[in-house]
Amino acid sequence: DYEIGIHPSYDSWKSLDLISEEKSKLESAIGKDITISRQHYLHFDISETPSKLLDAGIKEDSSIGFTERIGFKCGTGFSYFLYDFINEKQSQLQEVPLVYMDSAAINESKETTTPLEELTKGFILTNTHNTHLCFNFHNSRMDESLAEGRLIKKIYKDLFS
Repeated sequence: DYEIGIHPSYDSWKSLDLISEEKSKLESAIGKDITISRQHYLHFDISETPSKLLDAGIKEDSSIGFTERIGFKCGTGFSYFLYDFINEKQSQLQEVPLVYMDSAAINESKETTTPLEELTKGFILTNTHNTHLCFNFHNSRMDESLAEGRLIKKIYKDLFS
């Protein structure tokens, strides 16, 4: 029951051609239209990327989040429409803020020396206003040959099982 979205390549953030080409390949492979996206490495330019995504047929994005820590970069976890700074009006691209990314949590855990599982549980438990929490787990981070990978996989399973 997962919805498939596009994860455009690093250099696509300012290129409608790249986004469209990659989206078309994915749509062809799965036989469905793609309307959701998250930029690779959260590579995103607020003045250019939204219009490129919209022109490619993307309606929802989850690229605005921290790369080095977890939390509310947008000040909220709830979806909202971005602002089109070029045309000085509301954009039609809806942003679902990314508030937890596994690699950011790993980085923050190392910097603060807070165990990863404790950091994650603490973050979730402090969500006392029940805001929406958008998670990003990378399958490559769940490498069971690494202690960190086993822990990320456990956290994922605990959250979504």
